[in-house]
Amino acid sequence: MKKLSIVSRLIVLGLILCSPIVVRAQNVNNIADREAARRQARIPRGEEVLLRAQSELRAKQYAVAHDDFRMALRYLPDSAA
Repeated sequence: MKKLSIVSRLIVLGLILCSPIVVRAQNVNNIADREAARRQARIPRGEEVLLRAQSELRAKQYAVAHDDFRMALRYLPDSAA
């Protein structure tokens, strides 16, 4: 009977020690989800700035187009801007 008591205490102790790991894993998932949502929200603004920069380039406003292309890269880091 005493062995069961020690085993059950070890199981409870193991569960207590593992619970912060589970909480941290959930927190990391929440952070990743928020970051993905933030990046998705920036895409329309980046596309708008990219179109404006292309228009300025066609109008030979090179300095302004350059600044807008750089801004588009901030909004669309994985694009071909």
